[in-house]
Amino acid sequence: MTNKTDIHQEVTNQIIDLLDKVNLEEYEPPFAGLAAQGLPINPTTDHRYQGINILSLWFNQQSKNFTSNQWATFKQWKDNSAQVRKGEKGSRIIFYKTLLKSEENAKGEEEEIKIQMLKTYTVFNVNQVDGYEHQEGELLPENDKVERIKLVDEFCKNTGAEIKHGENRAYYRSDSDFINMPHTSAFLDTAQADATENYYATLLHELTH
Repeated sequence: MTNKTDIHQEVTNQIIDLLDKVNLEEYEPPFAGLAAQGLPINPTTDHRYQGINILSLWFNQQSKNFTSNQWATFKQWKDNSAQVRKGEKGSRIIFYKTLLKSEENAKGEEEEIKIQMLKTYTVFNVNQVDGYEHQEGELLPENDKVERIKLVDEFCKNTGAEIKHGENRAYYRSDSDFINMPHTSAFLDTAQADATENYYATLLHELTH
């Protein structure tokens, strides 16, 4: 039976696994790009996920290369005329709430007792759904710290390389011959460089492939 301890341990194990893979020389820590997008949100209710669910959904978003921070249950997508694609695997979240109930004690007096309620739900990212009209992520112009450098952009364009912006990781795919870059809004200032420098350093590195 799933309980609160189970999912907390599950997320803890996921984070430890992710940290084990971190290269200390990388330009940003785990989840930095995701944090720039904002907290995971349910677009069908406008509810922001809280607590351990934030880390759980961030982990799944990063590990599965989802480009959106929007999550909802199978039924919620269906109620909004959308359909989770066959074979897609959902991500677990918990709903934890303290209920107050009045009961009569041994002295015949009414007293308030606390009841802990815990439920688990499975949610799917909007990238796993067909037929839903949505705004990709929560990236706002004012959150984008990268300033475009015209000379560098022209240089990259003149190389003839196909550069796409989508998944939250940078890579070169040799079989399709294109470079993927995170959206500029995913790049942050660090102790070593500002967001603009981090973006172009990453882009130029991928161009060497």
